[in-house]
Amino acid sequence: MCGEPPFNGRTDADIIAAAKKGKYNYRQEIWKTRSPEVRNLIDSMLTYDPKKRITAKAALEHPWIVKKTHTELNKDEGKLKKVFENLSRFQTSQKLQQAALTYIVC
Repeated sequence: MCGEPPFNGRTDADIIAAAKKGKYNYRQEIWKTRSPEVRNLIDSMLTYDPKKRITAKAALEHPWIVKKTHTELNKDEGKLKKVFENLSRFQTSQKLQQAALTYIVC
C-alpha cells in the first residue's frame, strides 16, 4: 500500500517477533497519510486468527480495492507503476520477506 510494512523493529529478529505475535502499527510517517479505508483493509488481512481473517475473495471486493481498481489506478498509470515498483521492492527485500512469511506461517 505504501512500500513500508506496518511491522516495526530495530533488528530483523524484532520484526520477525512482531510478525509472529501479530503485532503491527501505523506509526511510520508514510502510514499517517493513508486513508482509514486502506488501513481497514490491512487490518482485515493481518487479523491474527485465520478464522476471522478476510478471505482473498473478500479482500478483492473490499471498497478500497474496488475504488482504486475502477478509478484512480486506471486513470493514472504513474500511480499504478509506483504500486508495482513498491511491490517489487517488497519482494526483493529479504527483511520484509522474512517478516511476511513468518507472519503467514504462524
